[in-house]
Amino acid sequence: MSAEVQGNRQERAIAAYLCGISIVQIAIESGVSRSTIYNWIRNQKSEISTKTVPTQKEIMNLKQRLAKLEDIVAVLKTVDCTANTPLHVRLLAAEALYGKFSVYVLCDALNIARGTFYNHIFRNKRGNSTYAKRREEVRIQIRHIFDKNGCIFGARKIQAILINRGYKVSEKLVAELMRDMGLSSMRATSKKDHDKHWKKEENRNILQRQFNVKLR
Repeated sequence: MSAEVQGNRQERAIAAYLCGISIVQIAIESGVSRSTIYNWIRNQKSEISTKTVPTQKEIMNLKQRLAKLEDIVAVLKTVDCTANTPLHVRLLAAEALYGKFSVYVLCDALNIARGTFYNHIFRNKRGNSTYAKRREEVRIQIRHIFDKNGCIFGARKIQAILINRGYKVSEKLVAELMRDMGLSSMRATSKKDHDKHWKKEENRNILQRQFNVKLR
């Protein structure tokens, strides 16, 4: 078993334990012995409690691991399946949450290979798939935010508002959808037009006025 697969199993087991699932049930569903799960949990607690003065890098790593575990817990609480449920059921469950959580979190929580998940998503992009519905919902929100704020907000500000409203979207996705809808920040457009027609430190006689001054 590779270190990555082992790590994913460990994270799912700890996340399930944090959800309140018994270690016996976790062992049955994951196929991992109870003693191993106990050791994982004990080591996790020990790793956190024994740190006296962690370095900045260690703090960042712990924060990232904690954030990922919290997202895995959220996924496991949301879906009605486990890592051992038939693959097609897990894929549908993951698709329903696509866009709310990162692909890494969804695949780790539900034990799905990322390539398998992407293939499933790309096959179901058309029609009334969850993917299409999700994008359309985000598009409506983007249009509302853009219009309400005088057409001056760019992708970053709109992403921040969407996150505040509970949408887990990346700035890249917001920018992509804005391009599809033909939306661009008026401020960004004005700057581009200014840069296009005016070169720095170049003085031009825009009014084409003639100044012939005769001295007496």
